[in-house]
Amino acid sequence: FGEKRNYYSLMKKKESCSDSLPGAWRCCEEKGLARRWEICWLLFGARGVCQANRVLLGALLPFLSNEVRMSSAQKGSVLAAFSTGYMLTQVIGGTASDRFGGKRITQFAITVMSLGSLLAPALLVSQSQLHWFWLCYFIMGLAEGPSYPTTGSMLSKWIPSEERGAATSIVDTGSSVASMLTFALAPILATRFGWRFAFRFFGSISLFICLLWALRAANRPSEDRLCTAEERRYLLESGMNPNDIVLIGKTTSSRKENSLIPDNNSKGEREKNLSRPNADMNNNKKMTNGKQPRRTTFPWRLFCYPGAWALIISHASFNFGRYFVYNSIVSFYVERLGVSPVMAGQQVLIGQIADTLGKFLFAPSIDRAIKRDHTKKTSIRKMTSSLAFVGFAISMLAMATTTSLYFVSSALIICKIASSAHVCGFKTTYLDLTSKHTGALSGVSNTVATLSAMISPLATGFLLDAYSDQGWTFMFLLIATVNTLAAIFWSLFASAESLDEKISDFKG
Repeated sequence: FGEKRNYYSLMKKKESCSDSLPGAWRCCEEKGLARRWEICWLLFGARGVCQANRVLLGALLPFLSNEVRMSSAQKGSVLAAFSTGYMLTQVIGGTASDRFGGKRITQFAITVMSLGSLLAPALLVSQSQLHWFWLCYFIMGLAEGPSYPTTGSMLSKWIPSEERGAATSIVDTGSSVASMLTFALAPILATRFGWRFAFRFFGSISLFICLLWALRAANRPSEDRLCTAEERRYLLESGMNPNDIVLIGKTTSSRKENSLIPDNNSKGEREKNLSRPNADMNNNKKMTNGKQPRRTTFPWRLFCYPGAWALIISHASFNFGRYFVYNSIVSFYVERLGVSPVMAGQQVLIGQIADTLGKFLFAPSIDRAIKRDHTKKTSIRKMTSSLAFVGFAISMLAMATTTSLYFVSSALIICKIASSAHVCGFKTTYLDLTSKHTGALSGVSNTVATLSAMISPLATGFLLDAYSDQGWTFMFLLIATVNTLAAIFWSLFASAESLDEKISDFKG
């Protein structure tokens, strides 16, 4: 009785902590609730490594092209090399992370990305060696491919529904901060020490994150002895799958810690959650010989539902505009507006700061709204991403109609704030739609999104070669159209209701 009293006292403390904005980001201060947020910050670092080494080429492209003399089409081809490789390993990596866990997959991705940035400068001495440079980025793309679906898969094992907006914001902000630092530092380093030094600098820093990940990351609570009994109890109370939570193993410490989890439902919400097939404590009987049951089939039936396709279309549309900004906006500032690469990097930095602040501001508000009324979760997700797409489209239209540095930079800030809202829209909907097959769904969706990201620089290069400076205007208009159509599609077909029960009896 005393153990349960302490447990529900802890739950009360946690609820009061989550009700305020500062508390939502200080959950790790509560005893026993720290580990899942540590995993979020480790994923923050891993996503930062991947993003920094990915966008580094776009930030340094003006320096490379001055030395190697690349045409616009060659620039587009090199920028698309990464996306070509990245696209090929999404589904395999996402499915593997659902089955085996994401720690080692992510470890491989960030290690190859770090080593690739260290090696890349040696492969581009002249234009005749451009194919080796292209191959290097293609291999880096292959290695990073599983990182995005693996992130979603790991979050679905660690984070309950009412905290997913905040958790996704933390992780996704890793990409924003990394991009911000890359566009701020890379041009300065390249100006002072050369672009090869900039590559090696970011590669070296990334290796430190690789070491930290190897030492501290874990696939799920059931495989992590640093996750306390109090936190496991809270996750079970929140309706998480016991197969992902209850500590695996037959050791005395494992039995002792698992025995601290109350197994009778003394709260209405707990009774509701733990009576579901996926959250029933009797599911632990499926764990034999200290191992978890493995899902062996690909969830084909998942893609029969409009909600899954709304995610796929929205993610592809988002990436089409996002990676135009990452890969080509510095070149636009230099070639169309006539500013220096360092000044261009500073303007992009301001946009990235806006993106980062937006994610930290939007997430707690959206989480609180969903916590107040779970029945409006789909409506909230729809509204958030629809408005984000519209805001991005408006900013692209503004950039197409002016060559003023002030107005272009203002429009860039608007587009980055708008895109940051997606972290509480379609990006979190991956976790809402399925917890069993998050990696597989993310893998398929991000494959299509990566194809879109690959087409974006190729389209930019084609339009610039065909129409010179006017090609920039056509590209902005094209992105605005894509985002407008995405807003319509998302608002019509998106859903945040779980499909796990509907596809659980399907044998693919």
